Amino acid sequence: MTMRIEIISVGTELLEGKANSDLTRLGDDIYKSGLDVAKAVVVGDSRPETEKAVKDALASADVVIITGGLGPTFDDITVSAVAAALGRTTYLDPAVLEKIKQRFAKRNLEYNPAANDSQARIISGARPVDNPHGTAPGQIIEIAGKPPKILALLPGPPREMRAVYENGIAPILRARAATLRKNLTLRICGLSESAVDAKIRRIVEDESVTDKGLLKFTILCHQGIVDIKITAAESDELLLDEMLHNVRAEFYKALGDNIFGENTDTLESVVGRLLMKNKMTLAVAESCTAGLISARITNIPGSSFYFREGFAVYSNESKIKRLGVNPATIEKHGSVSRETTAELLDGLKKNASAHCGIAVTGYAGPVGAGGKESGLVYIGVFTPLETAVAEYRFSGSRGDVRERAVISSLDMLRKFLLRIK
Repeated sequence: MTMRIEIISVGTELLEGKANSDLTRLGDDIYKSGLDVAKAVVVGDSRPETEKAVKDALASADVVIITGGLGPTFDDITVSAVAAALGRTTYLDPAVLEKIKQRFAKRNLEYNPAANDSQARIISGARPVDNPHGTAPGQIIEIAGKPPKILALLPGPPREMRAVYENGIAPILRARAATLRKNLTLRICGLSESAVDAKIRRIVEDESVTDKGLLKFTILCHQGIVDIKITAAESDELLLDEMLHNVRAEFYKALGDNIFGENTDTLESVVGRLLMKNKMTLAVAESCTAGLISARITNIPGSSFYFREGFAVYSNESKIKRLGVNPATIEKHGSVSRETTAELLDGLKKNASAHCGIAVTGYAGPVGAGGKESGLVYIGVFTPLETAVAEYRFSGSRGDVRERAVISSLDMLRKFLLRIK
């Protein structure tokens, strides 16, 4: 029988627009455990609303996880609301209280019994779960049944929530899970979402359900990058790994070097690894992106080993003075042109002493110079083996165009570097 899991997030701030990062993290962790969250609700810092939400969840769920509202202030009402929903009392746990006092003393903080004692208040029948990063412990309550229902209280701060979840409720959920799950995300650049779909449709239709287990596929598109998330479910870990290995090979065969990385890989991290592998350096000349490419590259630790310098040549004067673009080229072809971009590359070759270079010119919008079309971008790349300038036409806001220019620049360089043997 499928285990039904529901999550209750407590906090008025969540109803006022603050991101519910606890729910995102819990949903991901539970999913990877081989289980699914059936429902999630958010309630404000209201004892009646929280009490009602707990009663409603216990009427249908096998496991109820509550996050937030365990702090020492007047609006932290989760413990009292849950106790009321269950018809139970609370008590001051001396062992928990001592841990809280020791934590305050260790950090040389003033202890306020009127407020901080409340965090040692445990619901009758609950098992406290240690919180290594904060003062409020988690609590786990088993409610009679076959199998018993589980109700878990977790602190709201994400770091504390994660630790208490791992120490307390996660082992219980994993023990009850019927299958294992593993995820693989393939990251793609240079193809539209529809083009990716066309290339992988046969694989998805052939592989979605196999004799050895279950495969699920999700396509997500954002700012020029398409992610394919593959989820494999199987009770046997060896078969699980085999499924992922086989379908991964099929996707690489279909998509080739348009796959730039996996899982948490970024274009800038992949480009950095390729530069390090080939013992090469990089310089960039940016007009419409005005330093965004340099910033992205240098976000990677260790980038000083391969990044030489960046030129933010936004004006025509800076293109001419800093990288030697011929004024006649700009006069004849415009600052945004294949010819001007090519001369920026030449300037990098002469002035930057780098093995590789990127140059970008473009109209980010909303309207280009002289009323020209916004979204027109020229990207040039050189390596020791080749030099090329490509024309791109991007749509969207000014920020969208600049972001797409950054992504396409890094991807163009990545593909050039892959051809170096």
